[in-house]
Amino acid sequence: MISAPFGKMSNLKEYMCDVLKTYIGSFGSNDNIQQHKGDYISAVQRFKSQYEKARLMEQELQ
Repeated sequence: MISAPFGKMSNLKEYMCDVLKTYIGSFGSNDNIQQHKGDYISAVQRFKSQYEKARLMEQELQ
């Protein structure tokens, strides 16, 4: 969840520079996009592997 402090505009500008620009910038270049895509594919593969192990354990218990 993203929240911003209320009050003076100078506080909001400082918040935007410190938090949001860093976050948004991580999605910008094609290199970053390819890195995120690779990380996502790896996470999906790990999830599927763990899910299959859990299904096998569940079947053994029944």
